[in-house]
Amino acid sequence: MQLAFGVLLVVLLTELINLIGKTHFTALAYDIFLKVVHKDRMTKQRALKKEVLTLKNELARTSSQDEFAKWAKLRRKMDSKIADLEKM
Repeated sequence: MQLAFGVLLVVLLTELINLIGKTHFTALAYDIFLKVVHKDRMTKQRALKKEVLTLKNELARTSSQDEFAKWAKLRRKMDSKIADLEKM
């Protein structure tokens, strides 16, 4: 009885994977794996992305001609954050 239940469970699982799609299922499993194994790395990456976006918004609000020193400082800071993000 246990063998029949095990075979039924395996068949149902494979049919479910075929129904959902192998590529979708593997992508979902890989995302879960990354969230579990590399949680600290993902949080750092998310924080860096947030910083880059805020710097981009601030850079867009700053005039490069009127406030060049501030604009250049923001640009260098944003470039360094983007480089750090690409290293991850």
